[in-house]
Amino acid sequence: DLLIAPVWVPGLNDAEIPRIIDYALKIGAGKTWPPLGIQKYVPHKFGRKPKRVSPMTWYKFYQKLREWEEEYGVKLVLRPDDFNIYKVKPLPPVFELGEKTTVKIVGPGWLKREWLAVARNRVVTLVDVPDMPPPVGKKAKVEVIRTKHSIYIAKLTA
Repeated sequence: DLLIAPVWVPGLNDAEIPRIIDYALKIGAGKTWPPLGIQKYVPHKFGRKPKRVSPMTWYKFYQKLREWEEEYGVKLVLRPDDFNIYKVKPLPPVFELGEKTTVKIVGPGWLKREWLAVARNRVVTLVDVPDMPPPVGKKAKVEVIRTKHSIYIAKLTA
């Protein structure tokens, strides 16, 4: 199955979105899931920020999606149940804020000066690490500095 999920960047690709909708319908995308998941451009502090682009309001975004739904006869305003997604209980916490522990380094993180590590069957992101490739397989002593939503952030300790 195929779901086409373009990011709509206002003023940059406005004319492309209807063409993408036509294309998705033409090729028969979306047999199990909806064929399209049009995403709203939202600037992110670590993301790309095209010049002279200001994000549209959520109201205008959904208003235009509903317009296109009528025009093309395809569902564009999506909800979690369209993908059989449902809420479950969160995982129980395995680390406490300020806790010192030992982790095994497994690779680079998403950002510069980040490494990924594993401890207690959970991933721990190490921040403010030396600007060098991670010593994969090595153990390190860390202090947990954030534990929100079962996402663990830690710093190396001496």
